[in-house]
Amino acid sequence: MYLMYILCVFMMSNDNQKPDIRQLLPESEQSGEDMPTKAAITLKLSQREMRVLDELAEKKELTKVAVIRQALRLYQLLDARLALGEKVLVEDAAGVKTTELILL
Repeated sequence: MYLMYILCVFMMSNDNQKPDIRQLLPESEQSGEDMPTKAAITLKLSQREMRVLDELAEKKELTKVAVIRQALRLYQLLDARLALGEKVLVEDAAGVKTTELILL
């Protein structure tokens, strides 16, 4: 949840108003209630994808499941912002080059 809030603040619109993240979350997360049950899935990854997952989990000191959950939340957030007609931009450290992120 903290990561999503940071991203929302980072992607604020030009009017400098802080976006209300609750508008971007499913109703179950808006109310603060945990979902009563969790589903289990089997995920088959290529060797490269597994290597990336391992590297991210180690770098962030998270479990692989936590990395995948964060990735889903990030994707959900980006998809919601783009659905609102907003743009997601990535700027280099020098502030010279800006690239627009497009999700398929």
